[in-house]
Amino acid sequence: SPYSLRLNTGLPPTPIAASGQASIVAAINPTETDYLFWVTVNPDTGETKYAVTNAEHEQNVAEYRAWLAENS
Repeated sequence: SPYSLRLNTGLPPTPIAASGQASIVAAINPTETDYLFWVTVNPDTGETKYAVTNAEHEQNVAEYRAWLAENS
């Protein structure tokens, strides 16, 4: 699919979806944070973890991979 960002470089050919008002407000007034990384560690619940360092991020990625192994 041309929308697969893992297989294709750059942006998708068209918008994926229309932004809602909350998304637009958040983009205009982003929360100040030191986080550089994020990963959803449980797709069922939407639990997402944020990290400042790559080492922290890799721990979160390992948690996501463990979830995948248990739920595949």
